[in-house]
Amino acid sequence: MALMESPMLMINVLRRNAQRMGLTNDILTFETGIVAFAFGVAAYFAWPSEPSLVIAFALACAAIGLAWQAPPWAAGWSGVAAIMLTGFVWSAGHAHMMSPKPVQTEQRLTLEGWVSGIDVGGRMRRLQIDLVGSEPIPETGLPKRVRIRVGRNFPQFEIGDGIRVDAVIGPMPGPAIPNGYDPGRRAY
Repeated sequence: MALMESPMLMINVLRRNAQRMGLTNDILTFETGIVAFAFGVAAYFAWPSEPSLVIAFALACAAIGLAWQAPPWAAGWSGVAAIMLTGFVWSAGHAHMMSPKPVQTEQRLTLEGWVSGIDVGGRMRRLQIDLVGSEPIPETGLPKRVRIRVGRNFPQFEIGDGIRVDAVIGPMPGPAIPNGYDPGRRAY
């Protein structure tokens, strides 16, 4: 469902029952729905950890039910809360569907691809490789891009060069401190 359809669908459902719920047009407008949906999306990204999709969905359903059965004085704000939670659930669901399957265990692979970035620092270099294949293909699927560390004595590469290298790939490290910088999130 497109980003603009979710809040509009919710607003149309609430408008159809507006009189029964005691809503007025000044409370429940399209713009209010978009802003409430955006606040739900922002709340998802501001959440300190990955929320449970099941709990978020249950809360959104409860808010919709509350908006449906709320007394007239609270129906408008309950509808706005339901739209906010719909934005939260939509973001959580979208992030869950789009998240890559990270490598869970270390695996030895032969990687083939193109050098798309080079970071030089200290005694090591990091090559960013856009992958086109590997032998064997990891059980979690082939990531689109990997970064490998190589020593100074490794052959020089330029961006755009083809590369085939034997490597051990492993899971991304988590944050060093709780709620700290997460290099895995940046990588994906």
